[in-house]
Amino acid sequence: MKLYVCKCKYCGKVFLGKKNAVACESENCQATYQREIKNAKRRKRENGTYKVYSTRLSNYIGQQKTKLPAEVLDDPALVEKYDQQRKVFTKQMQDKLDEYEAENRLPDEELSAFYEKMKQDVMSFVYALEAEAE
Repeated sequence: MKLYVCKCKYCGKVFLGKKNAVACESENCQATYQREIKNAKRRKRENGTYKVYSTRLSNYIGQQKTKLPAEVLDDPALVEKYDQQRKVFTKQMQDKLDEYEAENRLPDEELSAFYEKMKQDVMSFVYALEAEAE
């Protein structure tokens, strides 16, 4: 049957399992093992080659929203405008990243320059919103 004597990483018990098995059949051990696998996949996805740029831009846009003056944040129309523009900016970045992924290109100076341009566009939009609020 090709079963091997394995030691559970979580409870330390010895069990029979397939080669390189890590967790015994205990419900708690299996749940912990599955959670570790899920978290490892999530971390890998979040730190992917292209994902880093979209995450950075999204975080930057979110930070700028918290820095908006009260006049802008108190006006629902301006907040809605900001949220709509956020979608536009993230879509532009995602399109660029999709293009890179389709061509199987690694991030380079051109992509970094595009990211910096996007940050400048966000700031220009923020300044325009502030002027509109006054």
